[in-house]
Amino acid sequence: LLLILLGLGSSACGYSTRRLTDFPTARTIAIVPFENTGFYRDIELELTARVVQEVRARSSLGMGTVDSADLILRGTMGNWETPVVLDGTGEIIQKRLEGWLDITVTERASGRVVRKARVRATADFRPGVEGESLRGSATQIWTRRLAEQIAQQLERPF
Repeated sequence: LLLILLGLGSSACGYSTRRLTDFPTARTIAIVPFENTGFYRDIELELTARVVQEVRARSSLGMGTVDSADLILRGTMGNWETPVVLDGTGEIIQKRLEGWLDITVTERASGRVVRKARVRATADFRPGVEGESLRGSATQIWTRRLAEQIAQQLERPF
């Protein structure tokens, strides 16, 4: 019973007990810095680093370069901020960082696309509250949620 509960708990938080499903001949993957079409700059660098961490943690794939890796993961992202809670005077109490990431995984040798996906995530924060900010807590939560979804996309067989 304890093992079942642990399995259910880990799947509910976005993690899987499975490792990434290896592409039959793939041993390495290159993760190209994502293109950012959104308003907030440098979030693409944080997201790329977070995806690298997730792939390293959940995969036997090694990291390679675009010129040498078996698989290449590229992506384009967008992001924006919206107010979600206002007080009686119209002041913003809570905001939301929203956005998406489109990924394409290709086999380097053949150029064949082996996976395409779009993932979306949000992260709420309260401006002015200690420890909460767009460039701090919201960005960390948002990039983690997207990276987890990318890893889940890669867990599916190619």
